[in-house]
Amino acid sequence: MSYRYQFADRNSLLVVSFSETIAADDLAVLTERLKADPRFVPEMDRLLVFDKDTDMSDLSPDALASIRNAIVRLDSAGQTDGGRALKFRSAYVVTVEMQQIMAKLYVATWQAERLHRPQIETFSSISEALRWLGRGDLKIDLSAGTRP
Repeated sequence: MSYRYQFADRNSLLVVSFSETIAADDLAVLTERLKADPRFVPEMDRLLVFDKDTDMSDLSPDALASIRNAIVRLDSAGQTDGGRALKFRSAYVVTVEMQQIMAKLYVATWQAERLHRPQIETFSSISEALRWLGRGDLKIDLSAGTRP
C-alpha cells in the first residue's frame, strides 16, 4: 500500500491519501504510526482520500471490523461509559463505485457497534468533504506528508 499522511489546519485535521492496494495489515501499521506521532490527537477530524486506482478488494468485512477496533483503541475516548460517541469526524473521498461500496460497508461496521459512533460520511470530491468538515477554504496538497 502506498499512503501519505499529514496534519493540516494548524494540526487539527489528519489527512491521509491512499493509492495502490490496501490490505488490513497495512492499515494496522498506519494506525500504530499515528499512535506514535505526537501530533496525532484522537479527537481530530480526519480526511481520507483514495485515488481512483486504489484497490480495496483485499478488505473483507472482518478486516474492516478489525480496522474499526484498532481505531477505537487508538482513540483516548475508546472506553466509553453509556453510549457516548467518539468525538471525531471522518470524511472519505472515494471516486470509484467499488471504493464507495467498501466505504459504506466500513461505515456499517461502526453503525453495528453500539458504543462508538463517530460521524463518518463519504464524498466524491475533496472540496465537498472539506465543506462538511467546516473547512471549505482549506487547500490540501496531497503530495505533501509522511510516507511509510
